[in-house]
Amino acid sequence: MVAFFAPGCQPPLPALHRKVGGATLGRGMDWRRVPLGEHVVEAASVVSEAEVVLEFTPDARGWFRVTVFEDLRAADDDERYFARAEEKSEPTLQGLGTAATPEDAAAIALREAGVSLRRARGR
Repeated sequence: MVAFFAPGCQPPLPALHRKVGGATLGRGMDWRRVPLGEHVVEAASVVSEAEVVLEFTPDARGWFRVTVFEDLRAADDDERYFARAEEKSEPTLQGLGTAATPEDAAAIALREAGVSLRRARGR
């Protein structure tokens, strides 16, 4: 089920997402403000997630979950975002992308997922 709400007309937050002490749980946390100690070697927050169906032929069709992350340890803004597109029923079919924007990272991951899909299931 997909529900769309007009701007300013969002549904009430479930109990898990209610405001506590000025912060909203489950939404809008700024992970860049969390001190990451020396033992944290990799860290990323989820920026967005979507599901996309790619179809080149009836046999070369895949349902991909695309997840875009912000690299919390990125030294360079040119590679601040990375994305993974993973086929839901066959996780070995995937694409990865890194870019300066979340949209570009997702586009690269989808392009690579399409290449992986065509190689595995035909052109």
